[in-house]
Amino acid sequence: MNMNSLLSVALQMTEGGFVELMPSILLPLCFFIAAQGKTATGIYFVDSTILRVCHEKRASQNRAFKGLAKKSKSTMGWYYGFKLHIIVNDMGELMAFKMSKATTDDRVVLPKMAENLTGKIIGDKGYISQKLFDQLYEKGLQLITKIRKNMKNKLVLMRKRRYLGRYFAHPMMQNRRAKRDDYKPSAVRVTQRYVP
Repeated sequence: MNMNSLLSVALQMTEGGFVELMPSILLPLCFFIAAQGKTATGIYFVDSTILRVCHEKRASQNRAFKGLAKKSKSTMGWYYGFKLHIIVNDMGELMAFKMSKATTDDRVVLPKMAENLTGKIIGDKGYISQKLFDQLYEKGLQLITKIRKNMKNKLVLMRKRRYLGRYFAHPMMQNRRAKRDDYKPSAVRVTQRYVP
């Protein structure tokens, strides 16, 4: 059977059959994913998602992943399972992935996953860390994230500068318009409007 057939069979199986088949296809699956072409574009996206093993109320009854899966909390609530970390390029190609325990911090996994990447990597607020930013920047990778509400935004100063730019732009625009023949300065327009 080829890899596509094995994966299709694995996905269609019940939990018991899946657990039996997975050890035999796990290693070929890893080689298959590693052999796929990866294009280094310089723009990457990183994120993590949860992999639920079972409902959290049945976690104590789960035998397949006992000792491996952990209980953790995500934005959607509590779950029992793992965490999958993925890096893709701007064309959607899988660059790196790692499966970790559910309690693993996203910032801990990223440096190892992004070892051979250079350029810019865009992540969510879970990847905010000055130490991580400096560590990746030394390797040639710039981490771009949104800011948290309690962080001071350096870009706020740039926004304030735009207001100042408006004040300077207004007189300059008037000077440009005044050079045209059909334009009358604003003072002339105002007086013409109110003269009876």
